[in-house]
Amino acid sequence: MLSMGGKIFLKHHVPCSLPIYWLQVLSPPGAVVASLGKICNAFLCDNSIETRRIHWTAWEKVCYPVGEAGLGFCSFEVVVDVFSCKLWWYLRENKTIWATYMHSKYIKSNHPSLVAVDCPSAIWHRLAKIRDLAEGNIRWSLGEGLVDFWHDRWCTDVPLAALVPGSARPHMLVEEFYRTSDWDKHRLRQLLPGHIVAQILKLRIFPGLKDMMVWGVSSMGKFSVASSWAH
Repeated sequence: MLSMGGKIFLKHHVPCSLPIYWLQVLSPPGAVVASLGKICNAFLCDNSIETRRIHWTAWEKVCYPVGEAGLGFCSFEVVVDVFSCKLWWYLRENKTIWATYMHSKYIKSNHPSLVAVDCPSAIWHRLAKIRDLAEGNIRWSLGEGLVDFWHDRWCTDVPLAALVPGSARPHMLVEEFYRTSDWDKHRLRQLLPGHIVAQILKLRIFPGLKDMMVWGVSSMGKFSVASSWAH
């Protein structure tokens, strides 16, 4: 019979790890995720399948960090969200056949954060559930300026569309506001308040470089499961 310490060690390395493989590609119903937590909690608290003991705390509380009176496990709900963020990152990078297909089927000429689909597939439904969280962690480092002027986070931590009152937001790229060697100050001031314009004037566009997508919670700027779990 394993001690509690032995169960915790084994739990970190086997039962909690096995579902991760299929949670990368599936977004199971909440009832299934809750059942996974109950199974894991039963493994920790019960001595055998036949003998049940009182579960003194819920699985969700066991998943708190050790410093917050938990055991440091990762909640399955969090696992689903993290892998959904990973899918959103791949969609926004648009470097794979899958991302190209999703862009042609759902996004077309719209910004991904604004797309509304009447009868979404399971994968788009999963992406739509996580996009506000995922998009909120994406920043852009300007290169040639092929970044959405209003809806991408390229000069502040929120899109310009959320900072400037108004409903009409024609699709515009950042490069349209940059001339040969400087910003088009007159055009910027027609659309934006002075303090935002001042912040933009501190930035530069580099026509010879590609724009770089940055994952805001990662010290390296690239998406990683570890950095997402930590936040």
